Amino acid sequence: MHLRGISYAFAASLLYGLGAVLAKLSVAEIDATMIALLNLAGGGLLLTALLAFTRTSLLRVLPALKRGDWLNLFLLACPGTALPLLFVVAGFARTSALQGGFILQLSGVAAVLFAMVLLRERFRLKQGLGILLLLCGSALVVFKGPQAMAWGSGGLGDLLILTGAVGLGFGFIPAKRLIGRIDTLPLTALRLLVGACALLPVLAVQLIVGAQALRREAEPESWINNSF
Repeated sequence: MHLRGISYAFAASLLYGLGAVLAKLSVAEIDATMIALLNLAGGGLLLTALLAFTRTSLLRVLPALKRGDWLNLFLLACPGTALPLLFVVAGFARTSALQGGFILQLSGVAAVLFAMVLLRERFRLKQGLGILLLLCGSALVVFKGPQAMAWGSGGLGDLLILTGAVGLGFGFIPAKRLIGRIDTLPLTALRLLVGACALLPVLAVQLIVGAQALRREAEPESWINNSF
């Protein structure tokens, strides 16, 4: 069972790295909020279809959730999934895939620290050595010069991805609390769907602000045309 868990984690890390590259490619053509929303909604709908194929309905899972479970689900879906994903995708628009990929590794460090503080889990020497190596490698990538964290083309992107990585690390805590009550597949589907719903207000605000900006740009042109 322990070896199987390590295999799953290794496969997830490979797919996670592939996702970073795809995010870098997509953000050049599509808005970051739209990418995050489509990512969450598309994944949630696919998992819901898979649950329906296995004759498992989310409507049977929801009534079994207690008040504390709903709180943990919100923490997992919003500050632990949706917002970090938005920060990460927006960060890749301002930095390289290589640098952003290294910074994303800090989500594991954040998860360990949150587990120690919030779950009171024990910290072992081997884990400490691995985290130390990871921190040193990430520090060499991020703090590569005196202007590394300046507000510019790369520094802002690094900061956004770092914020997203910390949020993803925090997401492991409510997930750990829920996994004993909900199966992995329904929990993941709920996480993605609720996270997609959490991004809808952000997208609505962006559309409203964008429409107002276009209207302001069009008003001077219409005034000039009317004057002649």
